[in-house]
Amino acid sequence: MTLLLLLACTSTDLAVGDDTSSGKDKDTDTSSLERPPVVINEFLAFNDTINSDAAGEFDDWVELYNTGTSIVQFDGLYLSDDQDEPLKWALPTGQGIDAGGFALFWADDDDGEGDSGAPSQGDRHLSFNLARAGESIILTYAVAGDSVMVDAIQYGTQQPDISAARHPDGNEDQPMEYGVPTPEATNGP
Repeated sequence: MTLLLLLACTSTDLAVGDDTSSGKDKDTDTSSLERPPVVINEFLAFNDTINSDAAGEFDDWVELYNTGTSIVQFDGLYLSDDQDEPLKWALPTGQGIDAGGFALFWADDDDGEGDSGAPSQGDRHLSFNLARAGESIILTYAVAGDSVMVDAIQYGTQQPDISAARHPDGNEDQPMEYGVPTPEATNGP
């Protein structure tokens, strides 16, 4: 059995919000923002047969995990696959994630806000897909014009039905490991 490791980045490893063309300074002081205790806990960028959404589609997904001791509201949290656009997709307001809880978001470019005119499949469907050839997944917190990167993952080429996950859940001290997907459940070794 081969074990592959994945690079998980801290907020200082991956530049977020570098928008020099608009005059914004990427080094804006964000010390007033407290980083929420939420991490990208697992993702599956090549979902062939593992789990399907309510429409029966085997879409890719991103799972978040609350490492804290109380509920964290989604208000002000964003997911993206683009370092230049860290506020690409806002998590649904008025919802949250319990302490030690999981939240699954479908990465299927099917949030109903595109040009296709298709109805939305729900508020847990991202406005982008995950690239099977590799890219970044970025979790950002933004309030009143300030933002801070909460977590970021850079990954390479993916294999069908193999997810990348933190072991144990929420562990930011070790690289993610590839293995059997465990959507909305505790990651196994």
